[in-house]
Amino acid sequence: MDTGRWDSLTRAFARDKNLPVEEADRVAKKSIAFGRICTPQEVANVVVFLASDCASFVHGTAITIDGNQPKAIMDVEPGAER
Repeated sequence: MDTGRWDSLTRAFARDKNLPVEEADRVAKKSIAFGRICTPQEVANVVVFLASDCASFVHGTAITIDGNQPKAIMDVEPGAER
């Protein structure tokens, strides 16, 4: 999710892979099928839905909000991104 944690992860990724932060951010975002990270509002939308009557028959399930990201950004090798 696009929070301060994302910023710290991309800075660490840049440091570990010896990349400029902007390049590390680009590579990390390309590791997500949607090509971008989730916003806090997108997570809030799911929470509001689950708390609403619209989800009255939803029970015992996990909803993954990950943009279909197949792996952690720290596992992505520069140049090998999708």
